[in-house]
Amino acid sequence: MRLPGADGVGAVFTFLIFLFVFEPVPLEITALCIGVMLILTGVADLKGAWASYMNPVVLFICAA
Repeated sequence: MRLPGADGVGAVFTFLIFLFVFEPVPLEITALCIGVMLILTGVADLKGAWASYMNPVVLFICAA
């Protein structure tokens, strides 16, 4: 039995690990790619993907 969205999660995870390790783009952009990739692959909806970014600490670090 396969879970819905499992292939998308694996692809996103592999791609983002590559971005974090080799840093071809800044880490802030890589972190924002997490939400975008989850939406594009259909793993999460718009509200669910961006909900974790609305923590005040995350907003403070992104703004600094």
